[in-house]
Amino acid sequence: MKNLIDYKLPKLAGIILSIGLLGAEVSCLPVYAKTENEQIRDVILDITDELESNFNKQYEEAKQEIIDLIYEKDYDRTMTLETFYDNGNPFKDIDYLKLITQYASIRQYLKDNGKEIGTGFGGIKVLNWEVSEKKLETDIPVIVETYTEVEDGLYERTGNRIINEPTTVPVYEPFTATKYKLVGEEEIAPEKEEITYGEITLSYVGNDILFDTFQVTEKDIADIYDEKYEKYDAAINGKALSESIFVSMPVNTVIPTDIADEIRELNSAYTEEQRSIIRVAISLYGRVPYQWGGKAHHAGYDNTWWTFDESGEQKGLDCSGYVQWVYMTAGYDPDITNAMLSTTTIIQNFEDITENQLEPGDFGLLNYGEVTNHVGIYIGDGYFIHCSSGANTVTIDKFPFRYFKRVQKNSKNTLTNNTISDYDQIKFTNSEPAKDTNANSEHRNDIYLLAQLMIHEAGNQGFNGKVAVGEVVVNRLANGSFGNSIEEIIYSPKQFSRNWEIKEIVPDDETLLMAEQILQGSLSVLNNPDVLFFRNPMITDQIPATDNVAWGIHQWYTCINQHAFYTR
Repeated sequence: MKNLIDYKLPKLAGIILSIGLLGAEVSCLPVYAKTENEQIRDVILDITDELESNFNKQYEEAKQEIIDLIYEKDYDRTMTLETFYDNGNPFKDIDYLKLITQYASIRQYLKDNGKEIGTGFGGIKVLNWEVSEKKLETDIPVIVETYTEVEDGLYERTGNRIINEPTTVPVYEPFTATKYKLVGEEEIAPEKEEITYGEITLSYVGNDILFDTFQVTEKDIADIYDEKYEKYDAAINGKALSESIFVSMPVNTVIPTDIADEIRELNSAYTEEQRSIIRVAISLYGRVPYQWGGKAHHAGYDNTWWTFDESGEQKGLDCSGYVQWVYMTAGYDPDITNAMLSTTTIIQNFEDITENQLEPGDFGLLNYGEVTNHVGIYIGDGYFIHCSSGANTVTIDKFPFRYFKRVQKNSKNTLTNNTISDYDQIKFTNSEPAKDTNANSEHRNDIYLLAQLMIHEAGNQGFNGKVAVGEVVVNRLANGSFGNSIEEIIYSPKQFSRNWEIKEIVPDDETLLMAEQILQGSLSVLNNPDVLFFRNPMITDQIPATDNVAWGIHQWYTCINQHAFYTR
């Protein structure tokens, strides 16, 4: 699950800016006049700052307290922290619209009654964590050699297998340089190891903490709350709000210099097949979010990664999904990649090897039954690349895997130069900064302008809503009928209402990154070049965006939050 500390928090900047831009029918007021929507904006921005700061602070403090506990109790660090990360975002299921409205109502109630808010939300403990000490008995794996009879009474060594329980195994002695003879049997019994770890449970304390802290009842604020909730609900789509508070984005896609230097040195010793696997694996470093249960749907980059699914999770890969994607994209046959669906199927289907036998492209695994499982790809010199719940993305480190597997050497793949051409260009270290050419400057301007428009038109529509609006602009550019540049499309008459306001918007980093990925074609929710129009039909025609109703000659395609999207 996701590590909250690795989320980038946009402070709802887009939503706040969009509250005053709900439809073309809103008049353009003098800049010195504060509308009611602008006052709502100020309140929500203030509260959101408090929420984000407090949530992040308490999550980080809880993690450090648990690390301290690990040392104090001598708990297994890997197991304990994995249970911590498996909690995911403990604030994910909060009804943020309700929480923000309750807090705003309490603040107003206290102010109206001449009382102080004190340290506000920042002084409230909203995150609880509990630890249950657990003990797990696990086998210390024993690797034995396997042999196959090749002629009468003579055998050749064919590989290894792991012994996890008392087993009688045959014993062989060399007969020639390459052949062996069976000489008897022996009993192999793996040693047992008891692991003590802390099972961590995180929980949000609930909205009632607000009333307890400020000594206010729900009845006290009932009238204020009802009035505010109606206004906030009209201004902010609830689903869009939940997609905007904790957003994970690929903000760290550069491999650290020391690790990059190691990989560059190892690169010269890789076989061509190993090189293709490692290059594909590295191509996703920091570029896909960890999602429990996330699997590879096809080879190559999936431009729906990072967008939100129906459950409110950002789409991505889990550890085995990442391994499967790497081998799929490197051109391996489906008979092989289908066996990489989970850590269990990898354990069942691939050759056992010892840690000393590890080669680039081999697998490292943890397998503690239902407690925790993990898999990564060996790079060399002790390093593995893996999709980590702790890092919330693909990372490289010396993870303490216990079991090791290999795709059999006789496995065939369909690797061609074309298959990996996109990955041959991947650098193992940072390249020199690009020169500031006119083309680069123009591209940066396009990114900035597209991000401004996405906030202007869909800042209150959540992550997916902003992506979809960006796609419409890119689709219009490709179509050629709306203009020959991003700027021309955005500022053409009758394309976007109140477009004079766009230049005043300062995009947050997350929206800029989203705009860049949309322009690159690596981020999409619509995935249809014919979607060229969108609107909020509730504003224009008083019908929900979910209604499959044409807009004149334009056919309804889908809805994302309050916006309906249409094909030409």
